[in-house]
Amino acid sequence: MATRPAPEGATSQLSGVVFDAGGSAVADAIVSLVSKRAAQNSKPLTVLTDREGRFTFPAIPAAEYSVQVVKRGFRTTTYRDESGAAWLTVRTGHKQVTRVHSG
Repeated sequence: MATRPAPEGATSQLSGVVFDAGGSAVADAIVSLVSKRAAQNSKPLTVLTDREGRFTFPAIPAAEYSVQVVKRGFRTTTYRDESGAAWLTVRTGHKQVTRVHSG
């Protein structure tokens, strides 16, 4: 089955929750998102987690992204999926949710 390219300007939503090693939400952490295609040529998109550790990137292009979490007093964490891959694939028109553990 052939796939069609995404319509120009089509976006997706990525949201998630950041937890510490004990399972508590991490508030006010900086979550950065860098496109694999533009990793060396662009600044990351960034948001802060809310008091429940939640974050949302509301309208991002479909692509592979690296997700990094930074907070003073915590180890900087790069999201890895179950297979250990550091790139998260975001598909057009989807709402995706992920959990990031920051120790």
